[in-house]
Amino acid sequence: MNYHTIISRIVSTFLLISLYSPTTTFAQDSISNNKKNLQLTDIMKFREIKKVQLSDDGKWLAFEARPDRGDSIGYLKSTDGSKTYKIPQGSSPQFSPNNLYAAFTISPSLLKRENASRKEKKALKKGLQIISLKTGTRYDYKNVKSYRFSPSSHFIALQFEKSEEDKNSKPLNSNREKDKPNKNSSKKKLYNSKQLGLAVSLINLKNNKVTKLSDINQYEFSNTDDWLVYSTSSQNGEKNGLFALELNTQKTTVIIKNEALSLSQMKWNKKNSTLAFIIGNYHEKANRRSHNIYTWSPKRKLKELKLNKNYTINQYSQITWSDNSQHLYFGASLIKPFVEKNENQFNTEKELYDIEKILSKKSLQLWHGKDLEIKSRAKVSYTNKKKEQILIHYNTKSKKLVTLGTKNLHDFKISNNQHALIAIDDIPYKLEQTWQERYFDAYHININNGKKTLIEKALKNKQTIKVSPNGRYVTYFKNKHLWVFDNQKNTRKNLTKNLATHFFDEDNDYPSTASAYGVFSWLDGSNQFIAYDKFDIWLFSIKNKKPINLTQGFGRELNRQLRVVKTDNTEEHLNSNQLLLVTSYNTENKQFGLFNLNLKTKKLHRRIEGNKRYRFISKAKKSDTIIYTREDFKEFPDLWVSNLALTKTKKITDINPQINHFHWGKSELIEWKNGDGKRNQGVLIKPANYDPNKQYPVLVYYYRIFSNRLFYFNQMRINHRPNLAYYTSNGYAVFLPDIHFTIGTPGQSAVKSLVPGVQKLIDMGIADPDAIGLHGHSWSGYQTAFAITQTDIFKAAVAGAPVSNMTSAYSGIRLGSGRARQFQYETGQSRIGASLWESRELYIENSPVFFADRINTPLLIQFGDKDDAVPWQQGIELYLAMRRLNKPVVMLQYENEPHHLKQYSNKLDYSIKMKSFFDHHLKGEQAPDWINTGIPYTPHSTQEN
Repeated sequence: MNYHTIISRIVSTFLLISLYSPTTTFAQDSISNNKKNLQLTDIMKFREIKKVQLSDDGKWLAFEARPDRGDSIGYLKSTDGSKTYKIPQGSSPQFSPNNLYAAFTISPSLLKRENASRKEKKALKKGLQIISLKTGTRYDYKNVKSYRFSPSSHFIALQFEKSEEDKNSKPLNSNREKDKPNKNSSKKKLYNSKQLGLAVSLINLKNNKVTKLSDINQYEFSNTDDWLVYSTSSQNGEKNGLFALELNTQKTTVIIKNEALSLSQMKWNKKNSTLAFIIGNYHEKANRRSHNIYTWSPKRKLKELKLNKNYTINQYSQITWSDNSQHLYFGASLIKPFVEKNENQFNTEKELYDIEKILSKKSLQLWHGKDLEIKSRAKVSYTNKKKEQILIHYNTKSKKLVTLGTKNLHDFKISNNQHALIAIDDIPYKLEQTWQERYFDAYHININNGKKTLIEKALKNKQTIKVSPNGRYVTYFKNKHLWVFDNQKNTRKNLTKNLATHFFDEDNDYPSTASAYGVFSWLDGSNQFIAYDKFDIWLFSIKNKKPINLTQGFGRELNRQLRVVKTDNTEEHLNSNQLLLVTSYNTENKQFGLFNLNLKTKKLHRRIEGNKRYRFISKAKKSDTIIYTREDFKEFPDLWVSNLALTKTKKITDINPQINHFHWGKSELIEWKNGDGKRNQGVLIKPANYDPNKQYPVLVYYYRIFSNRLFYFNQMRINHRPNLAYYTSNGYAVFLPDIHFTIGTPGQSAVKSLVPGVQKLIDMGIADPDAIGLHGHSWSGYQTAFAITQTDIFKAAVAGAPVSNMTSAYSGIRLGSGRARQFQYETGQSRIGASLWESRELYIENSPVFFADRINTPLLIQFGDKDDAVPWQQGIELYLAMRRLNKPVVMLQYENEPHHLKQYSNKLDYSIKMKSFFDHHLKGEQAPDWINTGIPYTPHSTQEN
């Protein structure tokens, strides 16, 4: 190579570098510089994946992508990635049997809904789109109220909403004119105005032939043969009844023809096309209507199941078939005479002074000290009590009816067990539940003869009570141990007393009994079951064999909490040779993973694990195809498809590609010592474009244990919580510390965890010590209110729905459940561990309002004035105390809102005000007027932010 050639090449190379390198650098810088700070309107448009459905053969996936505000998009995707269909405004997908079709509900647009008047909103109806999985052909239908696919998928029944034209028509014999009998008719009045039938179109999807049916109230396809059974309910009653249509021949069979037939419920069994149904009489009002239960099949006659004279069936009875179709369960009630409402009118002037008549109009609830439930709780449970049922079992082989429940024994878990069920009785503990833990007695019920055997008294953990496939054995948890009950011998055996391993919550910090880690399932054969300790999976035998640690201590040794995934919700016990899917969570570095556990070989295989969070979503019924998600703080949890052995994995969705257009942030795990010298962990989320030479304002957000969220993607919603990415994108660091509690001192426990954690951030050079904000809601709202009475390290604080005075909250009421709040302090979340009279000083020492004079931190309080969990007067107490003491306080009262804000405008307003509050106090931005001077009272007005 000569000199000129060398020079030429050097020059060429230099020119290439000059030409291309700056361009490449500019492109990279351009991508970075083009990123935007996340705004509230951006959050509104992010979509979440909802209603995931997997076809039975695992070849198709359907879901809706729902934004925080806006219209959903339905997606139908082949799991091999070759085909994708988008369904604008589509939601709630459903696959037909035999993997032939997918259906999506089509909703009116948000724009239409927002702009419609109240009357116009009622006229907005949903539609339906059906897509052929073979051809991709789409079929659209309007005004669809409900639909059903036939088992063969060759037919679909569409029930249509009543048109405005139909609604405005006035039939001659209309029942809508209350209590005005038709003088020209001798017929009795039909009380069916709220159950009038609608038009149904039965469509043959093979040839598009349509059969129209009118006045259809309820309808169901059989599970095995192509039969459609339907009930009719019209205003004149002439064609009312229950009918069966054979789909292939279009022949109709009359099951019952009766103008007053009221169908309460019907359900086909799975194997032999037998229908069970409950009917009443429309000549009776709904609240006094008696019912009867029948069975019918195309091959058998109509059969009434006659009950003992002490029982009746009402409108609340539910029908359940076992999977093998041999066992039918339904509910009955003790007969209660209907009492006609007495108007007690005053007919004469003399009667105006009739004491009895005057008193008959009183409105009184008498609260007695010996009431099992306080009246507020009794009011909430009144509706449920009306629905309480005594369980009846009908065996289709023996033709026997057996009463399984009693007046007090009505809480049953219906299962497919062929021998026994479990019933729960909490009546003996109702009174003490006001302040104690929620105990119950458990009973073994023989379904064939109704024999009831007490398993154990005063239990707590319902999820550990599982019946063996042969119905003989029952697992349960008591006194920190796993037990097994033998119904044949009526014996109880402690299975864990000789084991060094604990099967109760080792980290329990509540003043109540530690819960069990759980029993997962029995194995076939009824001799073994699977249970958990804190980390590992165990196999227990009731044949006096030593328990086997199936994961061989791998979990405890390497800090993995291993848990079996229930991939089939209909599966009630495991096959002893089954390949199980297992989730893993590393308690040290917060990694998640997916494993396989082979029950036959008892080998555990690690499949996927890393700095991500993995979650199982669904498994196909007839293949080993599974769907799972993968996420971290920056990665949205899109859907991945794999086989059960996780040897083939593929990402199948990319719902929010716009995420790459925004500054985001990065999460990492940090540690510190709390005020008691114990190890604490938390998540630090550094702001986007983090500069190690800068100090940042910090938002502290917490509740109890949050370090497990290291690899969580923050939900993109606008609600009562701060959106973490919104803050990190806009120049904040976010801190999610763990809080460890000591019984009796919940307030100080929070401070001992929070303050050293914040100091750690300051020492790391990340936090600006003069710009640290604290936010908590409900339980952490209380902690926030208490913390600022003890420290000035926080420069601004937001407390949503905080308890401020434990002495008044202790005997308050949770309006949602009607329960007294005493249990919460003595044995629950508030962790005092004693009554107000046993430890009066602890209630005072843990109440922020008694130390409001020490508060120097500006506080923003938020409450809904219909809060159903924390009395909103708790916010008023703290507000009034700080107001009286001339402390910096603002309280946001959102009208007609519960514990968590529901109205979108209020959620948005709170998000704006929360951010403005922190921006002012932590960033020095100008305060809006509402911070400086407040907003005058204006009824039901929209205020400027």
